[in-house]
Amino acid sequence: MPKLDLIPEQQLKKHALVFCMDNILIPGDIAQKINKGAIEEILQNLHEMETRYKNFHVFVVSGAKTEEAKGIISENGLNSYFNDANILGVTQAYVDSKEPIDKERYGIELQKNPRFRDEFFKQYAIDKEIIEKRGIPRENILLICHDLLTDAFYTLRFSQVDFALVKGALSYRHLPIKEVIKGLVYLNMNWKEFRKLLTGKSKKGNTKFLESYVYSRLQKDVIGGFEIDVKTIELKKKKKTENKMQRAALDSAQAVKEKTGGKADF
Repeated sequence: MPKLDLIPEQQLKKHALVFCMDNILIPGDIAQKINKGAIEEILQNLHEMETRYKNFHVFVVSGAKTEEAKGIISENGLNSYFNDANILGVTQAYVDSKEPIDKERYGIELQKNPRFRDEFFKQYAIDKEIIEKRGIPRENILLICHDLLTDAFYTLRFSQVDFALVKGALSYRHLPIKEVIKGLVYLNMNWKEFRKLLTGKSKKGNTKFLESYVYSRLQKDVIGGFEIDVKTIELKKKKKTENKMQRAALDSAQAVKEKTGGKADF
């Protein structure tokens, strides 16, 4: 077992680390070989920090169903590094929240491939399970991922947390790529680089070139098995913004009501 090398709590710039599961923590179609020793060193240090520091959290998120994701983590001997509640996979509540056409497509994809991954769930999990339910500020979260489209671009458009791409598993729409997009944050899976990320000693990311790269490809491509085009992405983003504005308006109205003893005219 590697010797612990913990980061003092006062040095932490990020307080919630979210790992994508496939190709990062376990082998996948892109990263077919994983340095398990390096992974375990990283997770061992992070888990010990989570145990000692009240406001430090480690999650793993997958587009697989919850029980499947937990089973895969266990099969790979990594379950001891994660609190069971912090292994986030697709729930029925998430499926039921989909628009009818998206719910139908999800069912079709599962019928074609039982190992189908709903990549958008990662964004839902970060927003609903980590930010809203756990109350962790968006700016305190760092996503460790690998796909330029379904991880990086989705994150830029939806959950809007910081992210870092693992060099040995780079992909676009889950096909391996060699392109390195200027301005993005990349890392190797070793503890030394995680220390830099968590203490703010790595360079800051710039997503300008990512947007250009993805939009140029989306002109000809569709996203995953759901056939979501550029217009759909922007509509989802608009809907999310509108929901936030509505919640803010309701909160403001409630505050005025409480201040005036319920006599405010709404």
